[in-house]
Amino acid sequence: MRRMERIKTGWAGSFLIVAVYLAGHFLLVLSATLYWHPPAGWRFLFLLFTPKRLWPWLLLGEWAIYLPNGLQMFTGHDGLMTLFTLARMAGLMSGPWLLLRAASPLLSDNARSMQHLLGAIFASALGNAVFNAWRPFEDAETLTTLQIFLQLILGDVNGMLLLVPLGLMLLLYRPARETVQRWRFDAACILLPSMLLYGVVILNSPQHVYFFATSLCALPVLYFALRSGWRGVAVSFPIASLAVATASIASGNIAMATQVQLFLVVVGVASLLLGASVDELSARNRVLELANSRLDRASEDLREAARRNLGLSEDVRRWITSELHDELGQNLTALQTRLKLAEREAGASGQFAPAWDIITHMRQSVSGLMASLRPAGLDEFGLASALQGGAIRELAESAGLAYRIRIEDDDNLLDRLGNDTQTAIYRIVQEAATNAVRHADASRIEVLLRARRIRGCISIGLSLVDDGKGIAMASKHPYRPGIGLQGIRDRVLVLGGRMRLVSDASGTRLIVAFVLCERA
Repeated sequence: MRRMERIKTGWAGSFLIVAVYLAGHFLLVLSATLYWHPPAGWRFLFLLFTPKRLWPWLLLGEWAIYLPNGLQMFTGHDGLMTLFTLARMAGLMSGPWLLLRAASPLLSDNARSMQHLLGAIFASALGNAVFNAWRPFEDAETLTTLQIFLQLILGDVNGMLLLVPLGLMLLLYRPARETVQRWRFDAACILLPSMLLYGVVILNSPQHVYFFATSLCALPVLYFALRSGWRGVAVSFPIASLAVATASIASGNIAMATQVQLFLVVVGVASLLLGASVDELSARNRVLELANSRLDRASEDLREAARRNLGLSEDVRRWITSELHDELGQNLTALQTRLKLAEREAGASGQFAPAWDIITHMRQSVSGLMASLRPAGLDEFGLASALQGGAIRELAESAGLAYRIRIEDDDNLLDRLGNDTQTAIYRIVQEAATNAVRHADASRIEVLLRARRIRGCISIGLSLVDDGKGIAMASKHPYRPGIGLQGIRDRVLVLGGRMRLVSDASGTRLIVAFVLCERA
């Protein structure tokens, strides 16, 4: 629930609220010093969480009890006093009123929301100071009106910084259990020892280094802001303020009250803004982590889909190869047998020479087609042998390219790769060699395949370099990937690796790297 205006209260409940407010206000007045005015924070919280119809009664009761001759200002004939009193009440109500008028929550985990809260706090403090600085003070002879004005503003702001963030945290924005457990450690090991050390330093420091030593008190508050956001400041700042005020009174620096007040305001405001910014960044990081997690799942789904598609493609290639070998190969063999019988019966072998040429050409075509669909050497001799002396070398050398390959695999890690992985590597080299032969006008192609063991996994690095004219010169559409290059990228995606392509007029360099841990 955002505020207590939604709670319906009768006359008895309203009277109880006013009585609790006045009693708490009276007790907090006893703890008020030159450095802070806790009743200002108590007032701000009550105005936030009570119905607006009770606001005048809260402030009138406060005015009547704690200000000299408060009731006489309304029963007398001094209209100016009454006007000033009503104006002060309006000033005190301005901050909570502006905060409640906003459509956003009272305080969220972002810097803009904290700015709104601090603006409301300063508005209330300014409203009180403007219409209260005219009152006579006991030390008015030694203080100027400006000093009184500043002390009123800073004292109220410090009082609200002490109680408002802490009250909002306890009532609406309670910290997580992990944060509370972290506070126990931080308070015992950092905050309290720092405050004790600060007190010892202040009491033994000369006057001219007083504020330099006082600045040390801000460090644990900033630490809590970085660790726990604005909620950490709500817990640590009151303790730090108490240490500053106690040390200032004990060291006899009462004359520097305004400077100490300003120091506390600067530390409190800066720490709350820093804490809210940290909370906002943490929230954004959580959103980014969630988005990254979803992207990772989507990438894994895409990788799995590509793996299935390529696996299905290889299965289809294997099936077609098997069908070509079994059906067409057997039919060609039967055709050869019948042709031999017919040639023997006819006794004229020259007449059947064209038929033999056709059959021979068909066998060569079927063999080439089978090799392109599913290289036999890959299944029979392994990846290294298939790359060194198989169909890829024949393709390159038949086109006049120098085919150079170097394989660095001292532990025979390539043999431990799965069949799909070996096939993917073979197809990448095959596609790169085919592109070099068909489009690059290259004179050589160099292949480097390296397999290494890294922390129980197998790291594969593949480099393919040609000295052709590059993709931009070879393609009608510069740098638009063709089917072969897209097939390489699909296989790299399946392997979960990285691909880098560098192509210019001096040639093309393709680098592929990936790590496999399943079979290592």
